[in-house]
Amino acid sequence: QVEVADFKIIGNYSQAQQYYADFIKKHSSELILSGYYNRDDMDLGLKNLIIDRQNQGYLKARIVSTRAVYNEQKDKITFLISFEEGPLTILEEIRFEGLVAFESKQLLPLIGLPLPNLQIESALKLNQLEESVSKLREFYRNQGFLEMTLLNEKQDLVSYNEDNTKAKVLYRVYEGPKIVVGAIVIEGNSLTKDKVVLKELDFKQGDT
Repeated sequence: QVEVADFKIIGNYSQAQQYYADFIKKHSSELILSGYYNRDDMDLGLKNLIIDRQNQGYLKARIVSTRAVYNEQKDKITFLISFEEGPLTILEEIRFEGLVAFESKQLLPLIGLPLPNLQIESALKLNQLEESVSKLREFYRNQGFLEMTLLNEKQDLVSYNEDNTKAKVLYRVYEGPKIVVGAIVIEGNSLTKDKVVLKELDFKQGDT
């Protein structure tokens, strides 16, 4: 068994070096936490570290390189990590394009992102951004816009300034038509009358 003797982290980051070492240990596996080395488990810990930093607003965080240096007996390693956390990204602006049925002021409170404020700067966190897309889609579908889609979800949803310290979020929305119940067809009810089944439904013809 090979023990992890130490973590050495180089690069640019905001917390003390021990913070990142402890995080990797706790978010890799029981084996790593107990002080022993496994490459796949270590990779998982590094991946979780990047996700955590992105969820804290460091959207450009990345692992540059890693290296395991063994001692002479080959039973201990020092794990070297080159880590660039990047700048904390502040949310500067939120905009919508393609709105017809709703206005921006109706959607902004629903998406869960901190509203840009000149007095209070809020970081753009990756998990909040992903959740905002889900919330926006859920809202539209609950309103009957079943074909709603976000045209730029995989492309330019976020744009950054030159040093990546500020971000603008743009939702390019295709609302599609509002869909209503045109007809209700009941089949297979040889013993029960249609009106009995219709009475039990939570919707009727003409509803969204």
